[in-house]
Amino acid sequence: MAHAASAFVVSLLPIAGIVGSFSAGDLAMLLGLASGAAACGFVCGYRTLRTKWEARLLETAAAARASDQRWELLFEQSPLSVQLFRPDGQCIRFNDAWRRMFGLTDEQGLAFNVLKSPDLIESGAVEHIRKAFEGEVVVVPPVPFPVNTDPPEIRWIGGLVYPVKNCAGEITEVVTVHRDITETVRAEETMRDLNQTLERQVAERTAQLEDARDELAKALAAERELGELKVRFVSMVSHEFRTPLGVIMSAVEIMRHFDDRIPQEKRRELCNDVHEATLDMARLMEDILALGRMESGKVDFRPAPLDAVATFRKLLDESRSATHGKCPLAFEFGPDLEDAVGDESLIRHIFRNLVENAVKYSPEASPVTVRATREGDDIVCQVIDRGIMKTILVIEDQPAMRKNIAFILEMEGFRVCAAANGREGVETARRERPDLIICDVMMPEMDGHEVLRTLREDPAFTLTPFVFLTAKSAREDVRLGMNIGADDYLSKPVVHDELMSAVRARLDRSTSLHGVVNRGSQPDFERLDLLQSAFGLTHREAEVLTWLAQGKSNSTIGVLLEMSERTVKHHASQCFAKMGCENRSSATLMAIEALSGRCPMGGGS
Repeated sequence: MAHAASAFVVSLLPIAGIVGSFSAGDLAMLLGLASGAAACGFVCGYRTLRTKWEARLLETAAAARASDQRWELLFEQSPLSVQLFRPDGQCIRFNDAWRRMFGLTDEQGLAFNVLKSPDLIESGAVEHIRKAFEGEVVVVPPVPFPVNTDPPEIRWIGGLVYPVKNCAGEITEVVTVHRDITETVRAEETMRDLNQTLERQVAERTAQLEDARDELAKALAAERELGELKVRFVSMVSHEFRTPLGVIMSAVEIMRHFDDRIPQEKRRELCNDVHEATLDMARLMEDILALGRMESGKVDFRPAPLDAVATFRKLLDESRSATHGKCPLAFEFGPDLEDAVGDESLIRHIFRNLVENAVKYSPEASPVTVRATREGDDIVCQVIDRGIMKTILVIEDQPAMRKNIAFILEMEGFRVCAAANGREGVETARRERPDLIICDVMMPEMDGHEVLRTLREDPAFTLTPFVFLTAKSAREDVRLGMNIGADDYLSKPVVHDELMSAVRARLDRSTSLHGVVNRGSQPDFERLDLLQSAFGLTHREAEVLTWLAQGKSNSTIGVLLEMSERTVKHHASQCFAKMGCENRSSATLMAIEALSGRCPMGGGS
């Protein structure tokens, strides 16, 4: 019996290990059974112990079920999308938040393998996720991922991925908690688009304001220029009025004081003088009235058929008589001038002003030529003199462009001669000896570069300002033109202000340069050492000053020397400081003096 009880106790010990720890009474009971207790006591003790075991088993099972229920509720009711994977990446479970986020059925979800998803592989997210399956806690950055919504869309989804391990440290599951930042990304994109729109609108508005400011500045400049023109016109008319008025008054004074002693021939001469002076005053008055009508927009244009050649001959005779033959007047006309239509009154007013001004500002006996030619549907009349006006040669193969540039220059008081191609331009330059040449680059027969090379070989054109006019504005083209001797480079389309700024700057520099050259030898722009020794300049400063002395702009110098315009300005400022001058004009003259081998006037180290 004792052996049987001992065996029984031994057989129960494993059960006790499963159920839990025994109390001291339970152990005593088992020991009593093992030492030979009565059968009755054994049965009663066994039943009591079994009852306790069953109760504990029930409690444990109930606790386990309650824990499972709590975990189930937490898992399913979590607002976060949670997904469980096997160690091979196959999905085994997910909650309702996951279903709402991805819009997939349970069958589709269970068929998903996170390590084999093409979308996650393409986005690079798998490289992060794989680390969690190797035992790390990983934060996966948001990536674009397609979801099965209605309609389907791409959402930015990232999340936290971590492994679940057993007591042996083996990974049993991998948990993913998703984070959807699509709305944040969209808000950022919307904000970015809004910022870009605002920046564009601000830039556009700023550009509009700058344009308006420029237009206002131009309008004010035009208004000032018009005011200056009016002042000069009034001053000129006042002077012009005094001349015939003086003639009339002096004739009247002679007749008042010496009427009884004036010979008949002298009397007739005085009367003719008064008559001519009266006509001059009438003409001046007509000029003033015409200007007033033009300002008020009340000039009448009454076109009618006219014989252009006969009209010009008649007007030329009138001008010859009005100028008393001071200068010989010649008339040259081309073919096809018949069937013209125009307002003879306006033509007379303009024609006589141009011709008589040309005579007025020309040396006595200097010829004045009127040339009439046909260009398309227009008759172009040119008044050519050898007076104090500067002569500009325009070489341009496009007729409309050539005509418009010539018209602007003529209206600004320059004498203009024109050529339709490079070869004709060289011939015209040698014949007319212009003070400045404006030349297109791309032309038939001879391009602008060849024109410049040809003319620079002639000593007569060594100092003649040469301005390129072209549609090409690449840095290489600018550098090429400057290196072979061009003075400036204007890109088409050229507006009035840019054209006149370049023309006046080049003519002013040419005048200064001729004044220096006339006092001695010509400057050698290759002798940087002369500038360095005269003013204590560095090699780079001497290079900049050499180009400044040749009339190049800061932007052009930057192209030639391959430096920024800001750097050019810095070197120029250093030059001015070392030379003791305040502006570019003074520095240019001093540099030319030094490059001509003479001691420059002014300060310098």
